[in-house]
Amino acid sequence: MSEKATLSLVLYANEVLVERSENPILWRRALAEIQSESSSQCGDTVAARNDEMNLGDPSDDGSKDVNAVEPDEIARFANRLGLTRKQIENACSPTKDEPFMRLDEHHWEEMNNQVRGPRIAPTAAVATLLLLWFKEAELGNVTYAQTRAVLSALGINDKNPNRSVKNATWLRLWPSQIVLNPDGISKAKLLARCFSTKDWSAWVESKK
Repeated sequence: MSEKATLSLVLYANEVLVERSENPILWRRALAEIQSESSSQCGDTVAARNDEMNLGDPSDDGSKDVNAVEPDEIARFANRLGLTRKQIENACSPTKDEPFMRLDEHHWEEMNNQVRGPRIAPTAAVATLLLLWFKEAELGNVTYAQTRAVLSALGINDKNPNRSVKNATWLRLWPSQIVLNPDGISKAKLLARCFSTKDWSAWVESKK
């Protein structure tokens, strides 16, 4: 039967033995400190190299909230739609001042190119985007005058705004105002995401 190994803690100064101890508590503490120091130095080295190469935290997998730096209304609006702040600003430039939005003509063009049978009526599309933004910015409901102002900047005139809203199941028409249908919030958000990404495949698929 083999003997149990005995661990010793040995302290040298150059090659001169200064002290030796077989106290298990002492050598376990020393071992823990050595391992801790080694791990810390390794982490510092990796962090320094990442900083030099501008790589950031090696544990960052890119899933962090890109809007967390500026948690204002636009950032929260983007988060609620599952989009980035840049996507929202590029697509509709929301603001708390009139006309409240400036829609990008290329995003508008893609909506009309990709969505067919039935198309999304101009007033319905603008009212949806405005309502989602107004909800986040606490600006109330949307009026026809506000939708006309946004459409006017695109050079578009919706000749029958009432019918546009009535045909959009995710919207409701109140006297002089347009509101979101509580049962159609997910549909409204889908429209906003498709408009902002210029990818209407999910919308087209939902119509089948």
